[in-house]
Amino acid sequence: MNQNIFEESLHFLYETIPSYFFVHSCEAGKLAEMDVFGGAPRFLAYPRPVVVQSGTDAVLKCQIGGDPRPAVIWERNNEQIHPEGRYRLFEDGNVYNLIISSVTTEDSGQYTCKVEGEAQEMELREENKPRFLIKPLSTRVGRGEDAVFSCKLWGNPRPDVVWEKDGRKLNEIFESTHFNVGYQDGGWFQLKIFKTRAPDGGVYTCKARNEFGEGLAGAVLLVDAGPGHEEEGNRNVLYISLWLLKYFSRELE
Repeated sequence: MNQNIFEESLHFLYETIPSYFFVHSCEAGKLAEMDVFGGAPRFLAYPRPVVVQSGTDAVLKCQIGGDPRPAVIWERNNEQIHPEGRYRLFEDGNVYNLIISSVTTEDSGQYTCKVEGEAQEMELREENKPRFLIKPLSTRVGRGEDAVFSCKLWGNPRPDVVWEKDGRKLNEIFESTHFNVGYQDGGWFQLKIFKTRAPDGGVYTCKARNEFGEGLAGAVLLVDAGPGHEEEGNRNVLYISLWLLKYFSRELE
């Protein structure tokens, strides 16, 4: 005995932040014909949150009920995924799993779990710790001139950045009008010190951190004291060299 009934077609777009699957949107509505004496294939639960990091395995899950047991397929970008290479498919009761081994950036995209008349879509993204593409460069300026440090970072999600001088946060040693930190599209971070003074010379470090790790890069600022202050300048160079050796030796322990 057959009859036309309403069968939900659920489409879930999931966004990974960081690599967690969250419901973004859903739609419903498709007519299908099926035997009323059988159990309609239906999604029983939303995908559980997972974290996907570069080089690890990603496990995408769909929990589906139905009698007889439904035929489930996985697709990526509208192409069916077959259990070969880095893809594995297996069932655990009514849970259908897609495993992607050693994920890379190329694995990012839309993944769909399908049964007749229903589908769930998921987005997979790679997450990575901060990495310096361009490190800040040491610079030398005259007293009263502005000094600028710039660096370019990559990381997903975008890392939080803190600038320090000689191991101390800038707001602990400088008045707020003496420096400015900024960000520009493309991963560029900048520190600007206005009207430098002799005590501004030292080691400046940029610390970048997200939930997957952190990165560190440093540069030296030398401020020329001017004529008659050569001895003071030499002492500053010696102090900076000793501080660099001590600080980075500690960071590498």
